[in-house]
Amino acid sequence: MKISALLQHRLHWLNLPGAILMVLLQRMPVVSAVAVAEEMIIASPVGAVLKAAVAAVAVLGAVNTMVGATPLVPTTGSATGLTVAAGSPVSVFYTINGTQTPIQSWVIGGSVPPGLDFSGLSAAGTVNGSAPFSLHLAGTPTSAGTFNLTLQAWDAINATGFGSDIYAYAITVTGSATTAPVFTTQPTSQSVTTGASVTFTAAASGNPTPTFQWRKDAVNISGATSATFNIASAAAGDAASYTVVATNSVSSVVSTAATLTVSAAATAPVFTTQPASQTVTLGSSVTFTAAASGSPTPTFQWRKDAVNISGATGTSFSIVSTVAGDAAAYTVTATNSAGNATSNAASLTVLSSRLVNQTVTTGHGATFSAVNASG
Repeated sequence: MKISALLQHRLHWLNLPGAILMVLLQRMPVVSAVAVAEEMIIASPVGAVLKAAVAAVAVLGAVNTMVGATPLVPTTGSATGLTVAAGSPVSVFYTINGTQTPIQSWVIGGSVPPGLDFSGLSAAGTVNGSAPFSLHLAGTPTSAGTFNLTLQAWDAINATGFGSDIYAYAITVTGSATTAPVFTTQPTSQSVTTGASVTFTAAASGNPTPTFQWRKDAVNISGATSATFNIASAAAGDAASYTVVATNSVSSVVSTAATLTVSAAATAPVFTTQPASQTVTLGSSVTFTAAASGSPTPTFQWRKDAVNISGATGTSFSIVSTVAGDAAAYTVTATNSAGNATSNAASLTVLSSRLVNQTVTTGHGATFSAVNASG
């Protein structure tokens, strides 16, 4: 069967650029195009020319496999966009179906939401990867709004070779803008005795709501992850510097340090040294001394005949120059938060230094003695 005239009549307009354009626009498999063309022209006198044209189209189709690719295929969301809440982690991979040569680069246009990036690219630009390269959107968005982008894949690095369609893509971030943690209540220093309970409290604002981690001398305390930290029964080893770290997706912040001081448990005073009675001559000095244990350390108040002596609040009490009126019973009271104790009474006897005149006969002895001033 001769079809030369028919071919000339139907394909008189066909040339090499036209054949190439036909394949590209119809987006049909190149192999099918080759088969149909060859069936039509195999017996034609112009067969050699057309065969060469079809062969060129086949070679082009084997390279430009991005043309006619199907829409963008994300692992989450739709081909046109994604909706995510501010502060929520995002992880989406993108591919394009229908490509025969693998993707090696992507071009991202538009505005990337703060906190997110496309395979490390946080602004418009080109990103390269190892073929087949799936674009990865990752991070945690920090600002609400709608962010319009474009995505395009290429089969060579740096957006060279053949590219896919340009896909319009929108990321909608809902909710309020994220903010870093800020402490509104700082933990405060405390002093307690052994066995007492201790509670440190803090509060911090921020979006998302911050989490907490308490630390003792800059070391994390296991399980201490709430806004308060409690020690049920303080021991000497609990004395330290305490801080708390507030963290959200934006950042972390450390509180001011709160110092915990742990003292021995309170015990009532007990006298370890009692004041002693003394006898002195008129005009002499005298000192009474006492000592008492107890926690907290006791304070002291000396008394004369059960009446407080003004200013006599040390562990000792002195009279620089005694007079007859100083003769009395002296005590001291030791006091702390756990109670008080009163010492034994110490008597002060003051003797007069005046000698009494005596008259004696010759040959007899004489005895002189001091007179008791208190008597």
